Amino acid sequence: MIEIAGDEVHLWETPLSICELELSLISDVLSADERERAAAFLNERARRQFVISRGMLRRLLSRYTDRPTAEIEFAAEGDGKPVIAGERKIEFNLSHSGEIVVYAVASRPVGVDIEHFRPVPRAAELARRYLSPAEIETVTSAPQDLRDREFLSAWVRREAYAKARGMSIWRALERPDEISPHTDDDYTVRLVDYSMKYVAAVAARGSDWRVVMRGGIWYGS
Repeated sequence: MIEIAGDEVHLWETPLSICELELSLISDVLSADERERAAAFLNERARRQFVISRGMLRRLLSRYTDRPTAEIEFAAEGDGKPVIAGERKIEFNLSHSGEIVVYAVASRPVGVDIEHFRPVPRAAELARRYLSPAEIETVTSAPQDLRDREFLSAWVRREAYAKARGMSIWRALERPDEISPHTDDDYTVRLVDYSMKYVAAVAARGSDWRVVMRGGIWYGS
């Protein structure tokens, strides 16, 4: 069983590139409803992504709760944020981009977002449309070679914050001045160093917490 201190947010990752045997084994831990949802995907990449991210989530949470994977039931809160059903001591969130899925686990409301780094040709325009004045200033004043990363950094901060609060990212984007990590004293958002290939952020209630990188989750781990 994995123990987690009250001031810790554990961050894990798992690859999306796995062999068919591993995919089959991971599929076996899904609930009947999850297998039905997986079968409904028309896009094969999206189907694999769902199976891997949800199957590995079950394996990870079973190690924190000391429950078999089959006994973990999920519910939804807020705008659809997944949580463990019933009384719980563990909160979690996940995000995927590129070839990895990341999971944040804590004893408090938590959110995580990751984006594979890529050019954003309309970064300044998108910032003016979706971000707060402070975020717009940060993005538009950045040198051209840093603007894309500044925009993605603002984006993952905002999305991680929205997910921690259990709200849709689009609600946070529609009201950037009202719903902002910069003006909410109840939550703290921190960028996470994920190499130059990714931009990631973790948000959690309070400020008395730290990110603990726990490494990779594998099927056999």
